[in-house]
Amino acid sequence: MWPTLLTPLVLALAPAVAAPPWMGGEPTSMPVLAPDPRGAGGPDRRFDLEHLELDLALLPDAGAVEGTATLTMRRFDEGPVVLDQVGLSISRVWWAEGELPWRTEGDTLVVEVPDEFGDGRSDSLTVAYRAEPRTGLHFRHGTRRGPDRWSEVWSQGEGQDNRHWFPSVDHPGDRFTYTGRFTAPEGWRVVTNSGVDLVNYLVMVAAGPWEVVTHEADDQVEVWVPPGTDPVAVHRVLDPIPAMQRHFAERTGVPYPWGPYRQVFVQRFLYTGMENTSATIEHERMLVDARADGTSDWVESVAAHELAHQWYGDLLTCENWRELWLNEGFATFMAADWMARRRGDAYAAHQVRRWVRGVRTHDRPVAGRFFHGRGAARNADVYGKGALVLHMLRVMLGEDRFWEGIARYTRSHRYGLVETIDLQRAMEEVSGKRLDWFFQQWIELGTVPELTVTRRYADGRLTVAVTQRIDEEHPPYTLPIDIAVGTAAGEVVRRRVWLDDEEVDVEFELDQAPAWVAFDPDAGLLARVDDQQDDDGWVAQLSAPLPGARLDAITALADTNRSAELAALLADREEDATIRRAAARALGEQRSMDPLIAAWDDPDPAVRLAVAAAMGRAADDAPLDTLVRMARRDANVDVRAAALRSAAALDPTQALAVARGLLHLEDRTERPLRRAAIEVVGEHGAAPDVDRLLDDAAPGRLWADGLAAAAKIAGRVEGAAHERLARRVARAAESRIRDVDLRTRQRVVGVRAKVGDDRSVSVLEAFRRWT
Repeated sequence: MWPTLLTPLVLALAPAVAAPPWMGGEPTSMPVLAPDPRGAGGPDRRFDLEHLELDLALLPDAGAVEGTATLTMRRFDEGPVVLDQVGLSISRVWWAEGELPWRTEGDTLVVEVPDEFGDGRSDSLTVAYRAEPRTGLHFRHGTRRGPDRWSEVWSQGEGQDNRHWFPSVDHPGDRFTYTGRFTAPEGWRVVTNSGVDLVNYLVMVAAGPWEVVTHEADDQVEVWVPPGTDPVAVHRVLDPIPAMQRHFAERTGVPYPWGPYRQVFVQRFLYTGMENTSATIEHERMLVDARADGTSDWVESVAAHELAHQWYGDLLTCENWRELWLNEGFATFMAADWMARRRGDAYAAHQVRRWVRGVRTHDRPVAGRFFHGRGAARNADVYGKGALVLHMLRVMLGEDRFWEGIARYTRSHRYGLVETIDLQRAMEEVSGKRLDWFFQQWIELGTVPELTVTRRYADGRLTVAVTQRIDEEHPPYTLPIDIAVGTAAGEVVRRRVWLDDEEVDVEFELDQAPAWVAFDPDAGLLARVDDQQDDDGWVAQLSAPLPGARLDAITALADTNRSAELAALLADREEDATIRRAAARALGEQRSMDPLIAAWDDPDPAVRLAVAAAMGRAADDAPLDTLVRMARRDANVDVRAAALRSAAALDPTQALAVARGLLHLEDRTERPLRRAAIEVVGEHGAAPDVDRLLDDAAPGRLWADGLAAAAKIAGRVEGAAHERLARRVARAAESRIRDVDLRTRQRVVGVRAKVGDDRSVSVLEAFRRWT
């Protein structure tokens, strides 16, 4: 849920350490490594929690919850039962034989139990309590002028926040069954995921005045939406779910395991979605209507990601947070697999290349291990790099073996806790290959290999030379090198060789010069690649019948002056939309405006979106009139937002006039456009704009965006006006510093740091004590 930085380090080194063995020479000494301290991977289990039962009243007016939690367990060790809790007002604790002594110590509840409690048998204890949580359970209060339009309550447990509203073992290392009973205000609907087997952070409840819409072909699939939600928005998130379930069942070998599946859409959710077992909570910004048609693929992708978690994260759960990639990497990969089925091979190839671009900019491991050093963060980029690891495994093993391994892993560990070694063993069993090297270099190492690629054709032989950088900071990686060649006769020849050292040559015997030569056309390698193919070679690669190779060529041509070929791709309305969008982005990098201006009214909104964004890179204001026209009139709100941002890059004055006219927008689907308007006004506006940016009636987090934009204006203004505006912004921030929304509070604190005054110190100090 929260990718973190992971800095590899070694606690202690011997006084003299020779160069790494792969650089030659004998090491005179070796690094001295320290093992993990006890509890680094998670706390010891002093008991096995078998069942959790919550019987609670939701009290939204008070921002509270009150009732009992009953925990059934078997003890492993003697001594007290220790439960996680934060800020619970506990009144009593008892079991079948009577009252139990208890005390709170820090963020724990310590219950003294008799020796026979849970010793070789199951016993239950009950905690009566009241909580007014500041996180974990979130209250929204509908007001006429305020960020929320209706009142509701919902939980968010990951990482370890459920301890703020019920006592339990708040760590993923224990699975149990769960039952929940809740009361709520009259007219509200309540959903909780009773009856499932889960870990603590996946326990959920949500209550509010929602409408429930059931899938017309599957009454086990529901969405819970705000009253009056546009039917287009409802069906966008509801209709694909049964087909997604069938697809994931086919891929994993395991049918959807939980009975009903519900999506609950709430206001100001902390994330876009959270995969609670059988009942996903999602942000209501996903409910977009027809004005986002053609540019709302992200909605389906998020829905697929959260549904995929019902297998990876819920049915199989990471044993500890270091293994979080087994949840998030799998969900990201499986969602992309679904989108590839829906949108085609070019769409899939583009997604993989986005992962590569996001990951190759840093050197951090996916999963923390003891040799990274104490104090190192647990994981890094568990989403993109985690998904990319699975993609590389798929390319290396091939479709059949890969999916056979996925099915074996899933079936063998369902309703269990998993570590990376479990996936490795499953893949080894179906492929016959030793894969320790693969998981070591892609999961445990943090470096990214650097490669140089050259091509040469002479005397009927094509040689592709691949060189790997190896030095003190770049250990040797074992890499499958895939080359695809288009022959003069129109055939495609593919070859794989292994790069185990510094250099390898891939050779092809050809009667004639190749039509095109593509390196790693399936993006089966995470690497920083210097591909030294010339411009003519990249143009030739555009003709390859491999979408990934074509996308690589388009990206490379963005750094050339070969615009005619890219313009032809953009203009061809029979061409795949992903290819056309890539061509538009490349033309923007080249600052080739004429082809972009010609496509401003393309019938495909996704193409228009790419065109509008690309025009913002113009060297002059040639496309300005077109951008202003798009920002004012396009039927798609995302296109309008992109056009407004691009217009601001060319002529802030004209764009500012348009943006000021859009600050009033409140409709959910129009929020991307209002957000763009807020950004433009914040970057280029003046003192009179501050009051409108601080509009208390702004929906959701747009108020926080307006606050940040107002702070930018205050920071630019000089003299007495600066002090006046800074005070105005600081006081506005104070009014929301205890907002029920965590993200708003975070934004408020950040703004106060920029425009705060002496009064801010005492306010922030009081806030620190409150939190």
